[in-house]
Amino acid sequence: VQGPASRLNAQTLERTVRRYSVISPVRYSVVWKPPTSPVDTDRDKTRLEQLFSSYISLGTMQISVMRPKSESLVRGYATVTLSDENEAQNAISGLHDKTDLMGTQALSVERKLQCSVVCNAKIYDVLEEKFRDVLEDLRRGRTNSVKVDPIRAKSGKTVYFKVSGHDVGEVARAKSRLHEVMRPDTVAHEDPAITSRLFDKLGLDFIHTVRNQVKGVHIDVDRRTFTVSLYGKDVPRLAAKKLISDYLDSLTEHNPREISLTDSGKPAGVMKALLNKYGLNLDGLKDATDAKTIRLDMRKHLLVIQESDETFNKVKEVVEECAREILERKGRSYQGGGEEDSEDCSVCWFPVEGKDYRLQCCGHRYCHECVKFQLTSAITDQEFPIKCAAEGCNREFFLRDLRLLLNQAEFIQLVKASLNSFVNKSAGRYRPCPSPDCPSVYRAVTEEEGEGQVFQ
Repeated sequence: VQGPASRLNAQTLERTVRRYSVISPVRYSVVWKPPTSPVDTDRDKTRLEQLFSSYISLGTMQISVMRPKSESLVRGYATVTLSDENEAQNAISGLHDKTDLMGTQALSVERKLQCSVVCNAKIYDVLEEKFRDVLEDLRRGRTNSVKVDPIRAKSGKTVYFKVSGHDVGEVARAKSRLHEVMRPDTVAHEDPAITSRLFDKLGLDFIHTVRNQVKGVHIDVDRRTFTVSLYGKDVPRLAAKKLISDYLDSLTEHNPREISLTDSGKPAGVMKALLNKYGLNLDGLKDATDAKTIRLDMRKHLLVIQESDETFNKVKEVVEECAREILERKGRSYQGGGEEDSEDCSVCWFPVEGKDYRLQCCGHRYCHECVKFQLTSAITDQEFPIKCAAEGCNREFFLRDLRLLLNQAEFIQLVKASLNSFVNKSAGRYRPCPSPDCPSVYRAVTEEEGEGQVFQ
């Protein structure tokens, strides 16, 4: 409107438009062209702090003043972020459309809600088409009151959806739509022990094979919660899920059987010899015998195998061969134990060799290599708490033991594995933060505690 009378206000403008026009604007504002003098943002910020501070009692406030564009008829813009919703609403009611607060022009104060939805970039890439459909649907909405902008982080690993709007319900619905797209399809076996085998080396190798075989799907493996999540369009996602489900079903074809490493005829040290020869996870033994999985119980000196008779016998033969090699190397005098005056390691039950270590918690003696094996096995299998392996001793390792035996990287791995084990055993009482790459844990509030209880 050009050349309006100085007394023109929003109410007069609204009556005039309704009377003489078929247009039905949503909002009316009267904005006077600012004076040519430069805008003093510091002065405006101070004045806004004075105006809003009278409405702030419990929450906090942050103010950012922006210079208007040269072609704008608005004197200035400011974003005032308040932490308390009720105080923000009171400030809007008290300041909106009031004149003589910052010059003669009426002050326009509107609520703008902002939030972010975080998405892993790999998930976004396989679901990009679905995200575009949702964003287009939101833009075509009746009110068009929500704005959603996807922004890829500089690292390229994360995509942030910046959601903003004036209506709480519309913003909440927009967030819900985005979360619905990101909801994964999970795959698991009814027996948690079978599902956990997806997280050993062979299982992870199989998932890697599925990733390469099925395009257009992202498979997320979360060791914190022992869950495998699949993202993508229906066809590739369901194809990948079927492959993984079939793999889990194949693991249940045979009953688990045990091979003792300490029964009659075997010398002490068989377990240690197998670990030294085939690695901590016995991956070399799996390769040599074509076994899909072999689990070692270090406390009971048992190999637990769930394979066909042929594969089971192959593993058994390797164990027998290892026992024969020890007897040939050390002599039959070591069969069933070491010399009477020697002190055996609490893990391998063999006379301590090389560098030794005595636990701070109980004083039992270990081969340094064996106690390291025990700690690394606990990290891999998430078996906590870690206790002394000596017969009849169940003392838990001291923190000092862990720090003396592990380097910093290994210690961090152990802490993470311990936390994951604690969460998984809590039956949903404690849960990992759902945000990507966040190591935090929160406690779920029970009905008895009631709403509003916070755990930090």
